[in-house]
Amino acid sequence: MDTMLRPEATKSFQLELNQASGATITEIINFATLNAALTPPSGYVASSCSANRIITLQAQYLLPSITGVSPPNIYPEDSEAEKQAKYNESLAIAPSKGLALYVDSGGGWKQRSQIQLQNHGKTSVGAWSFRPLLNPLLDDGSGFYGATDKIGASIVNVGSGTLGAADKIVIIGSALIIPSFVQDANAVPFTNAANFSVSVGTSSPVQVLAARTARKELRLTTTGKIWFRFGSSNAGVAVNQCAFLAAGGALSYENGRLSFEGERGELIARSYTQGFALWAIAEGAVATVSGEEFW
Repeated sequence: MDTMLRPEATKSFQLELNQASGATITEIINFATLNAALTPPSGYVASSCSANRIITLQAQYLLPSITGVSPPNIYPEDSEAEKQAKYNESLAIAPSKGLALYVDSGGGWKQRSQIQLQNHGKTSVGAWSFRPLLNPLLDDGSGFYGATDKIGASIVNVGSGTLGAADKIVIIGSALIIPSFVQDANAVPFTNAANFSVSVGTSSPVQVLAARTARKELRLTTTGKIWFRFGSSNAGVAVNQCAFLAAGGALSYENGRLSFEGERGELIARSYTQGFALWAIAEGAVATVSGEEFW
């Protein structure tokens, strides 16, 4: 058994800020909640070490309550520098809403950055606009956050108030959670064990193992080629219809993970192996399937 497991999980999230949000800091993502939702496999416990990062983060916003940015008067004789200066002047005089981003690493919310969002459509109509929020507005350079860190956002009054009745800012993103599950030194992985040896013929499927919901580990081998499947019945257990083990091949099941040597006829998911009976049929000649089961 590995002393530490580092699985990966992803989570998408979406939050809308509107008039009701006022200037209150609203939680966007809580890594403690996401880590708590991940259950360690049997024999392991969650440790305090966890690597978390935000993969994507952007704001999609509509701000019809403020005057739209007026396009500048551009003339053919204007240089590129003059054009840019006129654009910058138009942006500077147009009203905006402030969006602040925060991180709470255990000592309360700390503001990380603040940006100005403007109406790039017509006044009272608006137009959906987009703004990336991750780098360098939120990311501290390492790209990772602690297991209990929280990310939040709020609207800041920068002269035109908070959001109006028809205003909205939708924050969309995704996160990667990599918890650390360490071996539980006090765990009893299983309390019962049994050896088995079953003759599997070529004419019809044979039940090698009965269903057992408390199954923790399983190891077996075969003297001849067999086709097998975990399930509540022998349906689908036939040559070229399921997974197989070659003669001398080995299969193991431990903590929800199934692996076996020899070719594979299909991908076997954990939900179809945990606790189900094991059925098999031999190809070519009778085979003996033997091994150990623990529960």
